[in-house]
Amino acid sequence: MANTKNSSTTTTTVSPEEKASSSSIAAAVSKALPSQYVHEVESFFIRKGISSPLAENHKSLDFYSHLFRHLLKVNHVYNGRVSCFFSVLPAFINIFNGLHGGVTGAIAERVAIACARTVLAEDKELFLGELSMSYLSAAPLNEVCVADGSIVSSGRNLTVVAMEFKIKNTGKVNIYNGLFGGAIGAIAERVAIACARTVVAQDKELFPGELSMSYLSAAPQTEVVVVDGSVARSGRNITVVAIEFRIKKNRKLVYTARATLYHMPVAKL
Repeated sequence: MANTKNSSTTTTTVSPEEKASSSSIAAAVSKALPSQYVHEVESFFIRKGISSPLAENHKSLDFYSHLFRHLLKVNHVYNGRVSCFFSVLPAFINIFNGLHGGVTGAIAERVAIACARTVLAEDKELFLGELSMSYLSAAPLNEVCVADGSIVSSGRNLTVVAMEFKIKNTGKVNIYNGLFGGAIGAIAERVAIACARTVVAQDKELFPGELSMSYLSAAPQTEVVVVDGSVARSGRNITVVAIEFRIKKNRKLVYTARATLYHMPVAKL
């Protein structure tokens, strides 16, 4: 590696032996970073093909969608709920022979939009504003998986969809035989609105603006769960509700949620 110093950065170039068929790469690197670290980072990107030319068909319009076109198969479609299945093919795995995290996100986005379309008019354009993922376990190579999407809430300007991926051959509500994640979100929203109604006038419409969930443990099948909601703060235009899910017989905390509800119409300042 050859280094040429200037006042603020170092220009680095990887040798032909390291690059093989790759073209020359120049990068601006902090002088405080040890050269061996720079070498490792550059080598990593080169091994991943950062300098390799793309095939012409990969440059076509919407190639990203073509890549997933034949992956998803529709299982069933209901009002507010869509279920699809897919196989974990070699083209979509990571170095651990499991479903690649980026593929999981891409599938979640497509199923979520399809789910939202069951309740929204076609003249409404859907824009993905936030996508949160929790990787609980791996989907092995050649395994058949089911992606279930269900609408948690849908208003004039916002639709929230809960997604769950499960191994098809288990046949369980989820792979751990516990409470479905979408059900937790739906329950949290309803309890939050009910709690907010104790302090917000009836002439104010409540609009769910944000719902964050923490899955601390599992609520097993047939278990009785207590859901407690309390208003954290409430003002003219916003109410924040904290929610706890506990196993009734031992008061064990299994889930927490925090809901932000907007008051409509907004009060004028």
